Amino acid sequence: MARVQFVSPIEEIRGSIAGNTYSKNLSGPIMRSRRVPSQPLSLKQTRALSQLNSLQSYWRTLDFSYHIYWDVFALAHTRTNMFGKVTSLSGAQWFLVVNSNRLLLSQSILDTPPTYSLPTTPELSDWEYSDTQLFLNFTLSTPPTDEAWFIYTTPVNFIVNKKKRPLFRLTDWMLNGDSNHFEITSAWSSSHNCPYPPSTNVFAQIQAMIYSVSVSTGLSSPSMFSSQQIRLPI
Repeated sequence: MARVQFVSPIEEIRGSIAGNTYSKNLSGPIMRSRRVPSQPLSLKQTRALSQLNSLQSYWRTLDFSYHIYWDVFALAHTRTNMFGKVTSLSGAQWFLVVNSNRLLLSQSILDTPPTYSLPTTPELSDWEYSDTQLFLNFTLSTPPTDEAWFIYTTPVNFIVNKKKRPLFRLTDWMLNGDSNHFEITSAWSSSHNCPYPPSTNVFAQIQAMIYSVSVSTGLSSPSMFSSQQIRLPI
């Protein structure tokens, strides 16, 4: 492998630019090409990524006085991420988190932080599956009026590796009025570019991660996790 000596200002770059990730260790500056995902993004995932890029541009044009509001908000509140880890975000990160959720739900961008009040984590009673359909059954009949339930799932895991974090992809979301007997068959197939069922003989596992988002504030609840063994034919 060839060794390249970076000079200023390249040697001071950290983070990702134009498909390359810059970092530094004891040996000096490092540049790596980011791996291109082999699996194409679904329409929902493409939409989410496009909106995130738009929000980053919007933040850069936002008046600095609004940045201060978000920075103060960030000092006052921590966030529990999708995997249950409590993290401290910057004002810019809070802006992106809140407004990414709102844009996915066809709401306008908030220039100032919302009142901090988290929605309640959804409760999943069980899964239901057949050789043609996949359902999630929730305890409430439908999401509350101002809430949406975001559903992330994994592809079929034929071998469960507890040391490796599973790949969750945004699959669908539920709104007030949607039935608690919620079918995710086509959404799951689209998210993972895989037919359901993947074969006529299956013994594997699918996992779901679900959290609630307040439509009005864009704030989200902690996540709940569930898994289901899929055994076909039944």
